[in-house]
Amino acid sequence: MGEVDEIKSWLKVILKNENVEDLTVEIVGNSEKGDGYVGDIVFVDVAAVTKGGTKKGYHLVLKCAKRSKALREKSPVKEAFLNEIYVYDTLFPSFMKFQQERGVKDPFDKVPKCYGTFTTENMEVIALENLKKNGYILWDRKKPLTRAHIDMVVKEYGKYHAISIAMKTQQPDTFKQLEQGIVDTFTKFLESTGMVSVFANIVDEVYDLLKDDLDGTIMSKWKNFKHTIGPFFKKIRQGTEGLQVIVHGDCWSNNFMYQQTKDVPTRVAILDWQLASVTSPILDLSYFLFATLSKEDMDDLDVILKNYHNSFINYVKNLGTDSEHLYPFEQFLEDWKKYSKYGIIMTNMIHKYSLSEQDEVPDMAQAAESGHSVHPARFSNSTYTKHPSSNVSRSGGLQFDGGLVAGESSLVVGLVPSGVLVHGDDEVVGRRRPRRRRSVVALGELLRAETLQRISPLPCNIICIDISEKLRKTKLNKSWAKFLREAHESEMKLC
Repeated sequence: MGEVDEIKSWLKVILKNENVEDLTVEIVGNSEKGDGYVGDIVFVDVAAVTKGGTKKGYHLVLKCAKRSKALREKSPVKEAFLNEIYVYDTLFPSFMKFQQERGVKDPFDKVPKCYGTFTTENMEVIALENLKKNGYILWDRKKPLTRAHIDMVVKEYGKYHAISIAMKTQQPDTFKQLEQGIVDTFTKFLESTGMVSVFANIVDEVYDLLKDDLDGTIMSKWKNFKHTIGPFFKKIRQGTEGLQVIVHGDCWSNNFMYQQTKDVPTRVAILDWQLASVTSPILDLSYFLFATLSKEDMDDLDVILKNYHNSFINYVKNLGTDSEHLYPFEQFLEDWKKYSKYGIIMTNMIHKYSLSEQDEVPDMAQAAESGHSVHPARFSNSTYTKHPSSNVSRSGGLQFDGGLVAGESSLVVGLVPSGVLVHGDDEVVGRRRPRRRRSVVALGELLRAETLQRISPLPCNIICIDISEKLRKTKLNKSWAKFLREAHESEMKLC
């Protein structure tokens, strides 16, 4: 059976509720390498005729699970797709019905329309509307989001998370049934692909850069952080304390599309729900913010967190639940301190991918067939190891000792002593022009102390690394050395 004929066989099942009797299919595009670790995307235009003779047209995105037997045995491909199918087939309709019954004016409906799904023992397909046909666009994954984009997503996350709490309060039995249908596929990925060791390896990469420049006491504190990653994930798997909701789970830039007017977003659609799970809303929020914030907006992190909390509380109230004492802002900040480390850890891996070129992104099915590991951070050596010709070292997908990284971004790639949040600053870098184009990785300027005292994001706060297109030459290890030495002299402790 050819590809078009196979797709037609899927769509005859998927579009049965559309009363379609006959259809023709045109493949108009495919995903690029690396766009999906466990699945592929096919864009199709469908010309259909209903049983009543009415002509209909559909512009669809088909999410198709990878069929590699080796990959499906080594990673939870099937579980991830079945989880997303459950979200579209069961969770979202239940959430929409709950909102409609309460007559809210601006419901959470910021997801693509799902026309249906198709499953066999070795294949899963999800048919979604092609949002590009409605004017939605993806943001450049190598750039931080604008503040307007950030505020829009934060507001929608607040509303989405609020539905779980309102339904849990008003319809506990119904919500319990919905919860039971959600599968924690992220934990399955952790257990099957060795991702914890990947996160820890990034800490080692930084250690290797600095071990000759700083004394052993400082560096042992730094390296010790990697030993907290495994226990942290174990704690998450055992269940977070406090508020629990059904989270989105996969919160990096490529999983949001926007309608815009003159570069100002007017509507967002949230994509890719394979990692939906029941846990703290802080996991969604910290992952999204640390993966997408610019260094300028990081300075307003306390305001952004307050905006999220306001959206959450107001929407719980709109849905008919008393929210006054439900989730005080002080409790929200305590949860932020406990769990926002999740966003930092995840962002390390995400930036390894988002700043990599297409030829550096691995083919997971091919890796599995070859007997290699299949964790999503398995990139070619040029992505995160020393480059053989230029002595360049990368971590988090960026070149630590120079080298051009297209675009401009601010990245969260590590931890610093408690009470300090830093980002790129020209003073650290110097102002000499190199002989060839180089991007800059710099550390510097401390943010407002009062902000950090209020929100204290982590026991160890964030190093925000500024990637710039400016033409400067520097040695990152000297910048790191200077920063860490000053931190040590100030008697601040690394986790």
